[in-house]
Amino acid sequence: MRKKRLIFILTIFLLMLTLLPFSSGDVLAASSMVIQPHQADVSSSVEYCFGTYSWGGFGANYKMAVEFHADFDLTDLTISDTDTASEVSFFVGTSQSTPCVGGTERIAEATATADNDRDFAEITGNTFEITLEDAVTDSIWVGIKFKDKTDGDSNAVVTPADVGNYMTIFRVFDDAGAVELFTADLLHIGGANQVEISASVDPSLSLTLSANTCALGTFSTSQINTCSYSAAIATNAPTGYTASIKDDGNFRDGSNDIDDVSGGAVADGTEAYGVSTTDTGATISQINDADTDPPDLINQDDCTIMNGDTIHANASAITTANQSFSLATAPASETVYLCHAASISTITPAGTYSHIATITVVGNF
Repeated sequence: MRKKRLIFILTIFLLMLTLLPFSSGDVLAASSMVIQPHQADVSSSVEYCFGTYSWGGFGANYKMAVEFHADFDLTDLTISDTDTASEVSFFVGTSQSTPCVGGTERIAEATATADNDRDFAEITGNTFEITLEDAVTDSIWVGIKFKDKTDGDSNAVVTPADVGNYMTIFRVFDDAGAVELFTADLLHIGGANQVEISASVDPSLSLTLSANTCALGTFSTSQINTCSYSAAIATNAPTGYTASIKDDGNFRDGSNDIDDVSGGAVADGTEAYGVSTTDTGATISQINDADTDPPDLINQDDCTIMNGDTIHANASAITTANQSFSLATAPASETVYLCHAASISTITPAGTYSHIATITVVGNF
């Protein structure tokens, strides 16, 4: 009677195995089995990791077997007595999330050798089998890792050439050859069960000037004159932008002109003209902190305070070649101020002086 019942139970188990679909979640719940990765490209070398939980421990001479589908290629997987050449390792004491990382690594060998902390492994057809030299005495996570050590073939386990779901079977045998653990899972090869979500972001770049004129007013030798405007810059360029200024020639009235600044500052009583910026790190000089309340705050107020005063204004000469006045190295949205400053001497010719400055911004797309 017991024999009949045993046959009946086995028949039901095989029937259930045939009828029930496999899924990674079901297998993990039933046997604490982890396979990484679950998906791979066709005809590619993959460093698979098979992890499991050693319920109650695994004894010495226990065997762990991984049976790949016949369309997988294991011919380039090397098992060697030379540890630097062997492409299979057994990991002990790892974790469910990374069963083949950390813990203790035991490199598989091709010839069973006692007491060398290595496990004997062999490949028969498409089945890999490793025999444990030392027992795993605790209930812990262990893993089998197939590696490519670039031994001339540059392959670990090579996946099938066709897209599909391929059954892979994992077993653990005790030292008498009885099955201690059995589970199966599907390895997906190709992209058929994946959805690629894509989108694009159009490049953007904007420059807005607060004014198109900048009036310096009427000069006196006892002061400097300033005027300012803002440049609002916004871009999603991955590496930012470069904002530049250039002119169409000297600050002039006919054949007369006001000298470009030299020495880095516009000072009362000396003929000079130039520009500064509230930004730092550019070619054009940064404006000085004329408004010291609060100190070290560089903004448009510093330019305004210097107008009609004797404070020397930091400035760079404007030329017909572009010079940077603001820079960014990442997407940015910011406002920078430009401060034009001029002064005259007692021999500066009377007249109405002007020129045109051109502002450009280039996004670093």
